Amino acid sequence: MDNFILYDDICKSDHSVIYKGRRKGSINFVAIHCVEKVLRPEITNLVRLTFEMNHKNVIKFYEWYETSNHLWLVVELCSAGTLELILDQDTCLPEASIKKFGIDLCEGLFYIHSLGVLFCDLVPKKIMIDGEGNLKLSDFGFSKAENEDLEAVFHETVENTNSQWTQNASESESKEPKIYKKPFGDISYMAPEILLGEDNSYASDLWSLGCILYKMYTGSCPFFADNDEHLKHMIIYKELPNPKGNKLSTKPSNEFLSLLKGLLEKDPSKRLTWNQLIKHPFWDGNLKHLHQGKSIIVDGKEQILEENEDEEDDKALPLNFSRMSTDRPRASTIIEQKPEINVSFSISSRLPLSPQPTIQTRNPVECKDSDLNESTNTLVSQNFDKEEKLTDTMIESLNEYRRLFFLPSELNASQIVDNPKIQKPVAMKFEPKALTYINAKLFKAENFTKISKDEYSKVMETIKANTNVPTDKSAGAIKQKLHLMNYIGTMCCESNKIADSLIQVELYKDLLNIIKNGHNLEMKMKASRIFGILFNKAKKLEESKELTEVIQNLVDVISANRKDLKFKQALLPALGEIIYFICCQEEQLGNPVENWTIPSLAYVLLIRNIGEDLISNHIICKIIENIASTTTGNVKKFLNNPAEIVNALWSCFNHSANNENLRVAALNALSMLSSHSIDIFSTLVDKVGPDAILDCLSHNNSHIQLPILTMIAMLTNETNSKNLPEKKLLPKLVQIYESTSVPCRSKAYILTFVLLKQQSDLLIPFSQSKLINSLERDIRKNFPIKEENDYIHKMINMLIDLIVSISSTILDDNLACLESVYGRKNPSTTQTKIIKRSIPSMIILKVLLTSQTFRSKLIDEDFVEKFAKVIKLSKFISNGELNLDAICGPDTMSEYIDSIIVILDTIIQNNEIMKNQAQKIIKYILPALLDNIDSQNSNLRVESLKIVSEISNLFFNKQNDWVQSDLKDELKYKIETQFFDMLDNLLVQSEPLPFFSLLIIQNTLIYDITLINVLKVKDILPKLMKLLQNYRHKIGSTLVSTLLKIINIWSSSIDPMDLYENGIVEILKSFVMDISKIKKLDDRVTTEVLIDILKIIDNLLKFVSEYVKKALQAKKIGGAGDTMAQQAEKLLQINKPFVACNSFLISLFVNEDQEINELSSKIVWVVMQLFGTECKDILTQDHLNTLMVAIMHSNFKKQKILLRIAKRMITVDKNSLELSKTIGQNFFENMKNLKNSANSEANVALSSLIDEILKLV
Repeated sequence: MDNFILYDDICKSDHSVIYKGRRKGSINFVAIHCVEKVLRPEITNLVRLTFEMNHKNVIKFYEWYETSNHLWLVVELCSAGTLELILDQDTCLPEASIKKFGIDLCEGLFYIHSLGVLFCDLVPKKIMIDGEGNLKLSDFGFSKAENEDLEAVFHETVENTNSQWTQNASESESKEPKIYKKPFGDISYMAPEILLGEDNSYASDLWSLGCILYKMYTGSCPFFADNDEHLKHMIIYKELPNPKGNKLSTKPSNEFLSLLKGLLEKDPSKRLTWNQLIKHPFWDGNLKHLHQGKSIIVDGKEQILEENEDEEDDKALPLNFSRMSTDRPRASTIIEQKPEINVSFSISSRLPLSPQPTIQTRNPVECKDSDLNESTNTLVSQNFDKEEKLTDTMIESLNEYRRLFFLPSELNASQIVDNPKIQKPVAMKFEPKALTYINAKLFKAENFTKISKDEYSKVMETIKANTNVPTDKSAGAIKQKLHLMNYIGTMCCESNKIADSLIQVELYKDLLNIIKNGHNLEMKMKASRIFGILFNKAKKLEESKELTEVIQNLVDVISANRKDLKFKQALLPALGEIIYFICCQEEQLGNPVENWTIPSLAYVLLIRNIGEDLISNHIICKIIENIASTTTGNVKKFLNNPAEIVNALWSCFNHSANNENLRVAALNALSMLSSHSIDIFSTLVDKVGPDAILDCLSHNNSHIQLPILTMIAMLTNETNSKNLPEKKLLPKLVQIYESTSVPCRSKAYILTFVLLKQQSDLLIPFSQSKLINSLERDIRKNFPIKEENDYIHKMINMLIDLIVSISSTILDDNLACLESVYGRKNPSTTQTKIIKRSIPSMIILKVLLTSQTFRSKLIDEDFVEKFAKVIKLSKFISNGELNLDAICGPDTMSEYIDSIIVILDTIIQNNEIMKNQAQKIIKYILPALLDNIDSQNSNLRVESLKIVSEISNLFFNKQNDWVQSDLKDELKYKIETQFFDMLDNLLVQSEPLPFFSLLIIQNTLIYDITLINVLKVKDILPKLMKLLQNYRHKIGSTLVSTLLKIINIWSSSIDPMDLYENGIVEILKSFVMDISKIKKLDDRVTTEVLIDILKIIDNLLKFVSEYVKKALQAKKIGGAGDTMAQQAEKLLQINKPFVACNSFLISLFVNEDQEINELSSKIVWVVMQLFGTECKDILTQDHLNTLMVAIMHSNFKKQKILLRIAKRMITVDKNSLELSKTIGQNFFENMKNLKNSANSEANVALSSLIDEILKLV
């Protein structure tokens, strides 16, 4: 059981304990049964029957072991307990719950029957419930194959293993074997024929099923008594009592009563068969899928179930029972891994009666996220067998793996010796005078290249000859050796070639001799340092050179001096550098070198020297990190005992709070080791718990965050199970997305990638975090350090591609699940699960499409077409026709509709998408939107109408020359034939429905004014007029402005008589009078409203003027002149109220808006022409002053109109003329000045007009 971690016990019985457990290397929990060997017959029977069973309603068996005192079973964990516990707590269940539970029981029971297995003891305590509420059959200890004698099976098991009962048995194992006699199980659930001595059958299992269903409703079994004999008598002879629930229970349905009566029929030949049970109306057809091509064995004959065309495939395939044998497998049978389920098995092909004494495991039959197995669906796998030789392919795979999870700089190991992060190195100074045997010019490394080959060799020999333990123990002799070693170290640091030469002459052996036999500690420490530098700087060594003994000697010296901290601190880098040198050389060569075998003791020494000395700990962590950064097999020695190495390294991290560099080195070592075997990090998680790991991500040191992120990513990549709690991990990742460290952000992205690769449903919480914004930000950036820039962009592109890949299926999934339940009031359980998974995912698209990066990758013609179907179906969702609120909850469905609206808005607001997808939008999106305008969901209705208005504005806008005329015509046709029919209802709704409706009308009429005729036929104008009256008090509203623009277009048509018929004049007069009360027209909307009103009045008066002219002409020539004259008179009377607007209109002559100036003057002039005598009260001092200012500041064309208005004002009648002489002195003086100016400019027409006015007075 070394592969498992045991947690708290779940339950206990007389002979067994069930623990919650977990396989090491995963966070996949299981149930582990610890059973006394007295129950061996039952356990063996359970294993042989369930070994290859695989069904959602049957507990999965994974593996079993035997220890000295117990048998251990590893099976699927069901966290919700047993059905018996539910019934104890609730007593009685509602019929709907009974139906749901009953379906699970029937499916599980049918599955085992189809395999030729009888459960024999179907009772509530043997029915487990998982976390999702699914029932699962468990504990097959008393189960058997049909026609099999279970008592004989048990007896044979006892005999075959009899020697084990007493051999080396503990006190607990010295019990007598349990005696098994028929009948087996709980009498309360036994069928009458069993109590009468008959053997178990499929029918007897169905009786037990009936008892369970009965108890679910009533809270008790059909029959109960004080003793077993009385109970047996009742079961055999007494009639079935009517089921009665508690006070809260509803009356049982006829279908349920019929089902109970059929299952609890005392005569097994009259009891319900599988055919009858499956088709029983109580199940509402939810068991039909069991029909298709299935068979079970009844009384030795194969019974074929009737086929049904509408059924789905089921995993429980028919079994030819004749192939099953009661022969027991021999003890030598080997457990083999089965790649897939083989239903046509024989009992003799199953597990042995006894589990093997050594641990033998098997993978679960199917590779699913919920199964207890190692993942085979990872990006790249890095876990190789620890004893296996690394091939070129495996090394390349490991390198590929590392390129994914590590930056190049992380894989380039830094030096161990003289590492400033560990300990500040002392400068290596040497005195040339002390080295008389070395040529002075060779005190600089660059001069070595200038000497001959022979001289070079002599120098190397000279250095080697003098690198020894001095016989003279004087201070001078020791000092001379120190100078020599400083010289060697300096030369090696300046030239790798010199280091290569010195290592070839085996200078390291001479240095080792000083380390071992030197009589001065400083000299020995110096030799250790130079030893480390030599191997650090050297790049190659002949394979014939013996290094194994050198390493062994170093290990011996360290072991002998482990209490001398200073010496040990000097020795450890030397050991680390030579081992790392060997690893690098063998990595380059591609194979291990026999003379360089690293003693196992070296690894043991490194791990066990981690203690209280922080410097030594730091050196060892760095050594492990460097070795693990290579791909050679040497690193495997650290992996043989994961717990030991993890404990040592975590101790370095956890107990070095004041030494950040050491903490980082410890984590880097763990990270590098985990790249070889994820068991390292799994062990760490087991040891310290997920919370301690995640706390590291909150650290403000990015160098601590980096290795943790890397290890979590590797662990997640290597297993399908949930490794660390996402609820805690995701917030940490969101914080790191905003980190200033580019490598940290890169690692956060790769971790996000592997998380989504394993659990795509995590894209929902990720999309609601800062992930998308962070990706959008970083993909546009160029980071200064090339390595970091390349790596982060690689991670971003991988993550974006994955997100796009996941997201591209969302519409398909949504469409599939919505279309599958369309027209069905009660979706099936499977459909309900799919809906709960698919519907919330729409929010992902909502978020992604707000990003330019994802928008361009997701939206294409196919997307638009599918999304249109979703829009159409959303109407049925919002109307409650699909009953999804009950399945997903109102909040989820509201969010779903909101997501559709936002996506729609995103599409419409993006000009590039509209250009590229214009045809598809008109063909698919527009009809769906028009269809949704009468949705019962107010938001969907408003947004659909709004988007149709935006489409009409975009497509009918003349400036958008990219819109083809055929698309415009198609849009116009759809609006004319579909939308116009809805106007009657839309215009009387509350805001903003009328406003968006008006926008669509306005945009359409601008494109084709002839559609006014269609609106006339549909009698829309009265609604528009009523709407205008209702909003008269909201002059500055956009609705009024839009409405007036429509009426302006209408008034410019050939015949605006229908406007007059609907009281347009009085409405416009009211608006003008209301606007006249506004002190200052500085509001843009109000100004636009005024302009639209003036345009309408101008159009109407033009029409009247033209009609009056035509009437006068007709009267002169006779004929229809009288009729036209009468109509003209009528029109004049209708338009007469405009006279009352003259005063305000005259005040507009000096308005700052040029358009208002011109329109007001044109209207006043026409009014005075049409209604001259009615304008006699218009002449006032203020009006003359306004006219004067307007004339003086207008162009020639407008001056002529204004002068004509002035003349008409003065000459309306005699009183006006006389009044003008009194109040118009100032006006006339200005006219004289204007005349003089006109004369000087030779403006005869203007001068003539002024003369006419002046002559009057």
